[in-house]
Amino acid sequence: MNDLQLTLLGIGAAAIAAIWIFNRFQEWRWHRMAKSTLGTGRPDVLLGEGPDATAESAEALVDQIEKEPDAHLDIPSPNLDDLDSAETADLILSHDIDDMVRDEAEIDAHLASIRLGMESSSEGQQHGHGSGAEDTQLYTAPRDDLIASPDESIEYLVTLGCTSPITGPELWQNLARASSPLRGARWLGRRVTDGGWNVILPDSDQRFDSVRAALLLASRSGPVGELDLERFCSLVSALATSMNLRAEFPPRAPALERAVQLDHFSADVDIVVGMNVVATSGQTISGGRIARWAETHGMTLGKDGSYHLLNPQGYTMWRLNNRDPRPFTPSGVAQMTLTGVTFLLDVPMVQSANEKLSPMFDAAATLARELGARVLDDNGQQLGPQQLGRIERELANLLLKMQADGIPAGEERARRLFSS
Repeated sequence: MNDLQLTLLGIGAAAIAAIWIFNRFQEWRWHRMAKSTLGTGRPDVLLGEGPDATAESAEALVDQIEKEPDAHLDIPSPNLDDLDSAETADLILSHDIDDMVRDEAEIDAHLASIRLGMESSSEGQQHGHGSGAEDTQLYTAPRDDLIASPDESIEYLVTLGCTSPITGPELWQNLARASSPLRGARWLGRRVTDGGWNVILPDSDQRFDSVRAALLLASRSGPVGELDLERFCSLVSALATSMNLRAEFPPRAPALERAVQLDHFSADVDIVVGMNVVATSGQTISGGRIARWAETHGMTLGKDGSYHLLNPQGYTMWRLNNRDPRPFTPSGVAQMTLTGVTFLLDVPMVQSANEKLSPMFDAAATLARELGARVLDDNGQQLGPQQLGRIERELANLLLKMQADGIPAGEERARRLFSS
């Protein structure tokens, strides 16, 4: 075999290896994308589920689909709008700017649309909700979390020193050019006026003398990985170069270790308590009646298709879902026919969650009496004071663990960690 043949053989082998590696990378990338989109399952304390029950629940769900294709399944409701004011705030926090926005005119138009969305959000919160389903104003989460300090316990923080003060429009115009969007990132600025920190918005007219680029180390989608951190650092480097900022990158290894720790912590405490109000056999419930009951009891329809009961700060205490896999909508709820509804308490997201459990049960019992329905757990068993007491004892231990780990339920740090 001559040198030419050996060379061609080597090139062919290298090409085959490259194709195999590329295919494996694509498979890994799509798997990660699917995991990020679908999220991870959360246990139901009513069933005594913990983190290890997720796989068994998934297998049970598959069995149920095969045996009873028409049976009710609790499938998460989709978002109703492709882009709305609540999602706009998420775009701001996550640097979710379209890759195709590049020239100056497109950037200005994009930032203007963000400003318009935020103004609409504020007006919606001020006007409240109407008395009928058609007049319902959709609930938008409060923006208090935009005024927040860097949090090194749950974020990887990069300091960007400024040679001269910068503004929000300057930062965001450069971000739009720097790289593709990165979820979980936020941009914090130290105000020249008083030295306080807040999230830098595209329309902010404040001036900042220092910037922190912050990446959330874990969420309900899982921990940040090495590739995620590499991508974030590349984005920050590109921004620093374009704006002539001095970037100070802390070591990455401790951040990755902390991300895994936060993910394990989240798996231990991520509990959602559910109570079902179910119509008696052969009966149905009018969606319009549910809408009127919810609004009469101070609940507001959210863009996630659920009714939310809010605390004075505007955060959800518990929510009311359609038990069937259809979201409530302002225009459609009055025409809906339901088999039941589900009250849900998202424990890590609620302050004093144990204190909210009994009032939520009372609300479910009140609705059940008015509808001639029953309050059941997800096993179809009657839910009463005895079962409620057991749940309260389990939650008490869980809330103590969150407090001891420095992430109290319902406070800003927990809301960020369990927000997605």
